[in-house]
Amino acid sequence: MECRSTEKRQWIVQNYNVEPMAHIQLLAGQTKHSDAGATIEKDYYIFEAVHKINGAKEVIQCRMGAARDFLKLLNHEGLPLFNPLHGEGEMGGNGGEPRGGGNGGRRVQEIWNPTARQLYNAIMWLIIAWDAKPGTPLFEFRSDIVQYKRVEPFDWKVKRVNSAIQSGGRG
Repeated sequence: MECRSTEKRQWIVQNYNVEPMAHIQLLAGQTKHSDAGATIEKDYYIFEAVHKINGAKEVIQCRMGAARDFLKLLNHEGLPLFNPLHGEGEMGGNGGEPRGGGNGGRRVQEIWNPTARQLYNAIMWLIIAWDAKPGTPLFEFRSDIVQYKRVEPFDWKVKRVNSAIQSGGRG
């Protein structure tokens, strides 16, 4: 969905329910097209926009300038960065959730079940590798894991991710 100007982003937020879905670090040499018109070469956001009247779903993929504008319009602190090559800290490791209060925008380490963390990381790797979009099974799996991040995932949740890997992203 084209979102090149601040005015266009304001119009989108007025007419759509916009939700940030992921904040992802690209791998070296990877590029993506930003819906704000530029080429993404570093980190980017994926937003899902659902039209307030007809329910039509759109995907917005943009660099940090446009993403910060959306986040400000949504009064949202932002999502932790998933950096697939980072160890601990940013969502590539133990991850974090926004903390309220005046701590300079830092994120506090959130407690994750170790298996849930591994499953989350695997899903995020697949989202990056397969260029998955919101509304696809991988994003549904991701949302489920984030919602229940403190508990051991049921076996069937692990199996559905393994099945997705086995199918190679088809279906």
